Amino acid sequence: MKKQITTTIATLSLFIVLAAIGFAGLGTKMTADIPFDFAVNGKTLAAGKYDVTNGAAPNSVIIRNQDTGSAAVVIVRKQDAKQMGQARLTFHRHSNKYFLDSVNDGQHISELLKSSAERKAARGSDNLANNEIKPEIVSINATVGQ
Repeated sequence: MKKQITTTIATLSLFIVLAAIGFAGLGTKMTADIPFDFAVNGKTLAAGKYDVTNGAAPNSVIIRNQDTGSAAVVIVRKQDAKQMGQARLTFHRHSNKYFLDSVNDGQHISELLKSSAERKAARGSDNLANNEIKPEIVSINATVGQ
């Protein structure tokens, strides 16, 4: 009888720990309406309503179009936000091209690495000195948890 109680308690404890780990991995879901085509990790995504969630792999983010289902998965560098704030997606605009730069869920900032396409756009075809041109920063507010 004592062995059965010990086994039951151990099983329940293991179940609670595994459930907590599973729920911790779900992360925060954000929704944003992006009014322009943009590039993520070398892939161009059309304007539309997007869900942004943490990926299954550590330090990854999934950006998925709600209408078409097209998606991109990116590796990010996460850091705590210096202060709590509005959830938003930040883009770099070079000429008429937009590149996703970071995802801020209000608590953490997930920064994407610059793609080769963005580096090329930053240099510009007219830039003979091969210096980077500063991008225009465009922020789109997002809704958390919907």
